[in-house]
Amino acid sequence: MIRGYAAPRLVENLDECCFYHTMDLPGVGTVHGPWDLRRGVDDYLGHIDLRGRTVLEPGPASGFFTFEMERRGAEVTAYDLSEEQEWDIIPYAGRDASIELGEMRAQMRRINNSFWFCHRLLGSKARMVHGHVYEMPDDIGTFDVCLLGSILLHLRDPFLAMQKCLSQTRETVVVTDMLPRSDLLPANALRRLVPGVFRQPSIGFAPDGELMRPTDTWWKLHPEVVIRMLGVLGFGNAEVTYHRQPYRGRRLRLFTVVANRVRG
Repeated sequence: MIRGYAAPRLVENLDECCFYHTMDLPGVGTVHGPWDLRRGVDDYLGHIDLRGRTVLEPGPASGFFTFEMERRGAEVTAYDLSEEQEWDIIPYAGRDASIELGEMRAQMRRINNSFWFCHRLLGSKARMVHGHVYEMPDDIGTFDVCLLGSILLHLRDPFLAMQKCLSQTRETVVVTDMLPRSDLLPANALRRLVPGVFRQPSIGFAPDGELMRPTDTWWKLHPEVVIRMLGVLGFGNAEVTYHRQPYRGRRLRLFTVVANRVRG
């Protein structure tokens, strides 16, 4: 058993928390975050059966899916940064990143607090390990399922992150991420239905050196790219679905890829 499980943090004050997800909590009511995924859980998780399965969830933020998967019968291990660890922010030349890093560390503490606040109120048994996804320890164990929920676009090296996570995954991976705007154009509708017909899968680089934004989004990932990455790592029979989820009052288009280990 890994020695690095985080000790539960006693958090009793909502003002100490930053919620990434809107959640319903006993004794508190609804706490609001930018993402409200309460009605879109099945789509986001690819409609997989979680009963009796172990799940690795990198980047749980406030833990909405951690606790939802646990409610559906899974045993969940979450893996996330602590406030002592740095995000993969974009290192724009001529910009002092120290201020942003300080702000992000403070925000990460409040996000960690929100996880433990919900963990206590929901009576959760989910475990947390802190660390950077590129340095995930082998002794974290192996899992039936890995959920990569909207984290790859925020990582400098999404393939390395997938490689580390999937080396610990025995059966199924679920990847959900933002659908690039180019995939929403009518001309690309047929390409989504018949992948690879019109052009090779591509990956977009999000940072703009002149505007110096965004600060924490690296990539625009197309589902075909994700499928190819998964194929390299031994996961095939991939199925892609598309759905919309509420974010700050808008309904954004996401894709979900579900694939199963076929070799390795």
